[in-house]
Amino acid sequence: MECRETQTLLSAFHDGELPADDRVRVEEHLRGCPECSALLADLARADQAAGVPDPGPAYWDRFNARVTGRVEREADGPKVAILRPKGGWMRQQLRYLVPAAAAAALVVVVVRYGGMNPGAPTPTVPPAVSEPATPVPAADGMTSGMEADRKKMAGAAALMAEQEVSGKAKSASGMRIAKESSPGSPCELARTLAERERFREAEDAQRACLAGDLPAPSREKELVFLAELLDRQARFPEADAVIAEVDRQFPQSRPLDLYRQRRPMVQKRRE
Repeated sequence: MECRETQTLLSAFHDGELPADDRVRVEEHLRGCPECSALLADLARADQAAGVPDPGPAYWDRFNARVTGRVEREADGPKVAILRPKGGWMRQQLRYLVPAAAAAALVVVVVRYGGMNPGAPTPTVPPAVSEPATPVPAADGMTSGMEADRKKMAGAAALMAEQEVSGKAKSASGMRIAKESSPGSPCELARTLAERERFREAEDAQRACLAGDLPAPSREKELVFLAELLDRQARFPEADAVIAEVDRQFPQSRPLDLYRQRRPMVQKRRE
């Protein structure tokens, strides 16, 4: 038996509709033909994909006869020729058409009703469908009204955020101006001037800071900062004298140890 003849009988063979001799011939051909065996496997998969229960052999035994009989009854004219399909042919076509029709119906449902309820999860479309579901607005314009409300709320939120940022910026600017115009102490003024690299003025403010009544830990730190200001002006001998004074007043000074580690960098940058 050739492949062409076997393939016309595959559907009937799959449904158990072939006579015994034809079934034996098809089985012999399938044992040596991978192509026809693959087609038979496709028929089995199509049955599973359709998900329609088999009505049984009694139904299919009379299926072709019922179809051709109805065609004859509804045909125009008494001598219309009827092309009678071979056993199982129409069943084979239904195996492919039923899954395709089910997939098309699912796509119609997704496209038609996917946008009716914005809060509901969107149904999953089979991978074969390439076009995304398009929401259909309600007849009374509800969707467009909700979209307009969302835009208004977003605009109001953006305006409030902008006003809040502007207010914070103005507040920070006012605090900075107030701090610069009236520093809390000569020690704070010295550090502000040092940040602006106005080291000579910072030195004068720092000496005024040290002239005040400071607790021992604060005096220790301020003396080290005065030595740093002198190093930044390349007045290294004067800085050495201040460092010696810190060693005398505060043996094993931790702030001085930390400054000694970075002092070469300060001096090199100034040179």
